[in-house]
Amino acid sequence: MLSQGCRGLGFAVGTERIPDLLASCVVSVLATDLHQDEGIAKGWADSSQLAVSQADLFSGISEKEQFDQMVDFANVDMNSIPANLQDFDFCWSSCAFEHLGSIEAGKAFVKNSLDTLRSGGLAVHTTELNLSSDEDTVTSGGTVLFRRRDFREIASALRKEGHTVAPLNFYQGN
Repeated sequence: MLSQGCRGLGFAVGTERIPDLLASCVVSVLATDLHQDEGIAKGWADSSQLAVSQADLFSGISEKEQFDQMVDFANVDMNSIPANLQDFDFCWSSCAFEHLGSIEAGKAFVKNSLDTLRSGGLAVHTTELNLSSDEDTVTSGGTVLFRRRDFREIASALRKEGHTVAPLNFYQGN
């Protein structure tokens, strides 16, 4: 997916360096984040975790001219992905879908993000994991904590719809 001609869609990118890194690989990127007013209201601007324009994403990994050519920016609410975002080779989010208000909203986002992909496309989403319980957790609010069972449910539902889901690995390390 990291080759010239591929198209990637990033959700809630904040000021992460991934769009710039992808531009250096000559990958076309649409980086998205909440509208500025919503992001400020949620406190994301206070911690440099809100992008308001393409300029917020340039970090010098790629050449500026190449970055400007390869990276576009748009405001997107992950709870309401526009139907016109389609045919991407891959999409990603990094520690974002746990902030959508609930476990169910996060699950819906993962499923809905797949609608942005071409056939054979790849989605990669990271989030926090509740290691202490598969029952008790934070299920709603500003940050929720997904359990192993939540990921098993997501994987099962996606497989039933015909999607390929990589084997889940909950190894905690040592």
